[in-house]
Amino acid sequence: MLEELLKTDSERALVMSESYQSEYPDWKHTEVVDRHVKGKIKKAWAKPDATAEEMLALFSELHRGNASGGSSLGTYPENFDFQKFLDGVASWNKADDKQPGTMPTHALETWACRDPQAAARWLLTISKENVSVPFQDWDDIATAVTATSGMESYHQWAADLLVQASEKQSNKIVDKIEKRDTLDIAFAIQDTSLRDRTLQRMADRAAGPDPSQAIALYAEISTPEARISGIEQNSGYYFRKWLEEKSLTASDWQKLGLTEDQVRAAVKK
Repeated sequence: MLEELLKTDSERALVMSESYQSEYPDWKHTEVVDRHVKGKIKKAWAKPDATAEEMLALFSELHRGNASGGSSLGTYPENFDFQKFLDGVASWNKADDKQPGTMPTHALETWACRDPQAAARWLLTISKENVSVPFQDWDDIATAVTATSGMESYHQWAADLLVQASEKQSNKIVDKIEKRDTLDIAFAIQDTSLRDRTLQRMADRAAGPDPSQAIALYAEISTPEARISGIEQNSGYYFRKWLEEKSLTASDWQKLGLTEDQVRAAVKK
C-alpha cells in the first residue's frame, strides 16, 4: 500500500510510516523517508533555476549509510554551481565517513563538459584530503573532454594538466588515468624530464606479479641513465623484488636497455 501511495501522495505515505514506526520499532521508516525525499529531489532537479543550496538542503534529508545509489539525470540547470554542491556533499562524507542514500551519477561529467579545469582541480583537492563522493571520478572528466573535443584532445589536455600540476598532484592524476591512455598522455608531454617522471610513475602503478607492462613503460623513458635514476630514486622496491624472484626475461632486459648488473647496482644504492 505504501509503495503505491508513495507514487501519488508521498506526504500521506510519510505520515503513515511514522505512525507505524511508533508502534513497531523494527519498521524500516528510513526507506520510506528516502523514497519521499528522492521524489522531492527529482522535482527540484527538473526546475531550470535549481540552486546548489536548494539541492544540498534536500540531500541533507536523506539517511546516510555505507553505500549510495546512483540516480541518472538528463540535464542540469544552466548556471548550476557544481563546486558548491559537490563540496557540500564531500564535507558531509568527510565528517561522518558515510554517504547520502542517493547521488547523481553524472554531475562531475556535466561540470567537466562545461569547465574541465575546474572539475579536475576539485577532484584533485578532495583526493588529497582522502575524501570521495560516489560516482564522481576521473573517468567522468575523461569522458566529458573526449565527448567534447575527441580522444586526442583529451590526451593533450591531460598532458597539459600534468605540466601545470605540482609533483603530488601529478602523481594523483597518473594514479587516476586509465591504463589504456597512459602512453598517449605521456607522449603528449613535451618536457622530457616530466615525461620521464610520468612514465616512471605509470610503470610503478602497473608493477605487479607480471612486470611486462611496467617494463614496457620504463623502456619508453628517454635514456638508460634516466631509467637507472628512476630505479634508484623511486622504483627500487619493484626491481629488487623482480630480481629476487627472477621474474625478468631476456626479452624484458632487451626492452629495458639495461643489464642485470646495472639494475642490481642501482637497487643497492
